[in-house]
Amino acid sequence: RASIRTEIAPKEPLKAMVADAEEQKIPYMLVMGDKDVDAGAVSPRQGHGGKQLPMMKPAEFVTLVQDEIAKQMSVSQQQPSR
Repeated sequence: RASIRTEIAPKEPLKAMVADAEEQKIPYMLVMGDKDVDAGAVSPRQGHGGKQLPMMKPAEFVTLVQDEIAKQMSVSQQQPSR
């Protein structure tokens, strides 16, 4: 399995954090507000367009990312080398 790198962003306005993540082409950003903490969930936001995904449990998010990584690795292995 591929590893997932994480980083905790410094406290700054949400709008600035989203803009910074999009500039750096970060594929996912997790925002945790009071509702998320109370629900034991995360609110993922996809980079490159900022599509907000539904609130989900952290384990569900990890599975989503691992599945996406596996899919991308499978596609890259199927492409002929030059």
